[in-house]
Amino acid sequence: MRFISLIVVLIWLNISCSNVTAKEDKDIKTDSSSLKTNNELAQVSNSSLELFGKYLFECVQENDYLMYSKFVPTKTEMVDFLRKSNDKEKSSATDQEIENGYKVILENIKKAFDNTVAVGNSKGINWSETSFIKSAYYSSNEDGVESSRITVFFSFKGLTYSLEFSDNIKASRGWLTVSEVSFEEKKEEKQPVLEDSVSS
Repeated sequence: MRFISLIVVLIWLNISCSNVTAKEDKDIKTDSSSLKTNNELAQVSNSSLELFGKYLFECVQENDYLMYSKFVPTKTEMVDFLRKSNDKEKSSATDQEIENGYKVILENIKKAFDNTVAVGNSKGINWSETSFIKSAYYSSNEDGVESSRITVFFSFKGLTYSLEFSDNIKASRGWLTVSEVSFEEKKEEKQPVLEDSVSS
């Protein structure tokens, strides 16, 4: 899967629409409520994809979008990724087009986060009683940009569910997400580990 291409397309589609209308992993804190300093945030962002996935899950588990948003790229970071596109039209987007597109992307990420929490609630899930099982990932490197897809498995009252963080990119400050996170119910865990996993 060409992750960075999908991200560029996502940015460009949003631009077009808007015009129409570090310590070692074992030492890293992943409880989002305890991450208060930039140093701690940097440690999670620069950790393995397994633990990064676990942290993203904990943000959903605690319905803490404020912490989740700290791992969404800034507009400047988005521009850097967009400029790497080989498509001249996309790479030459105006500042106003990028501004409009970025706003739409942020709105979509927030809506998906809120929707995921709401879908879980509608299924009777008490997020505070969920348990992390493991995270699995697939990563690639295209045009010098690292990107990944992370699937996080968790349980509630004997059933296994998953959260899909489909679009994550590696910036200079570490792993970031532009995922419109989605919720899936798994009656039993049959999905294979994509590349590696970490257990609770």
